[in-house]
Amino acid sequence: MFHTGDKGCDPADSTAPAEKQTFTLNTAIMAVGEGNYGRLGPKQQQRFTTANRRLQLPRPEEQPGAMPEIAPSPGYGASLAKPLNERAMVLQAWGAYGTAWPVVHQQLGVRPELGFGRLEVVPQVPGGQKRVAGRAIRLGRDGSVDVAASVSGDRYQTTVHARLPVRLRVGVTLPTGKTVDTAQLNGRAVRVSRRRTNRGLEVTAAAAPGAAQRLVITTR
Repeated sequence: MFHTGDKGCDPADSTAPAEKQTFTLNTAIMAVGEGNYGRLGPKQQQRFTTANRRLQLPRPEEQPGAMPEIAPSPGYGASLAKPLNERAMVLQAWGAYGTAWPVVHQQLGVRPELGFGRLEVVPQVPGGQKRVAGRAIRLGRDGSVDVAASVSGDRYQTTVHARLPVRLRVGVTLPTGKTVDTAQLNGRAVRVSRRRTNRGLEVTAAAAPGAAQRLVITTR
């Protein structure tokens, strides 16, 4: 996203001059904002996370793995074409954080509250995908969690392996309008909690850490 748009960028009219420098920070903020409303598809959240990721890999703008402060854009040019003392920062933590958060917190649904001894994992598979997964996501000093979520028709499945002593809840995020038909944890019927959110209906069940836990929800 540009730092300051021009007429035609949106319906609002402004007297501020355009500043067409594309910042990774506001691009990352848009990705988080889309995720807050469950808009995770390729033309929604992933439009912004993919754009920022491409600045790091596979064709880095400046340094492999580093997200620069400003992407190549009409009002800035490109960092490598500028003198060293006129370049934007080669690495901005906030842009990288705003790209990791949509994946780890919103798509994989990892929500640690380790100070209270709690961990909740409520994934939402992005639109256009059948599966999302992450391994060895670090939690605290020595803990980690593996997460895999999939959707097939009216069947939603989440598998979580948490390697730390916590009170664990495992869940799925159902699209608005869907209701729970059956719920099973490790092949057995289980009671679930329901919570309506901006991104859909979050359905969770208590589970045990230390081994893989599989929650399967069917909807109607």
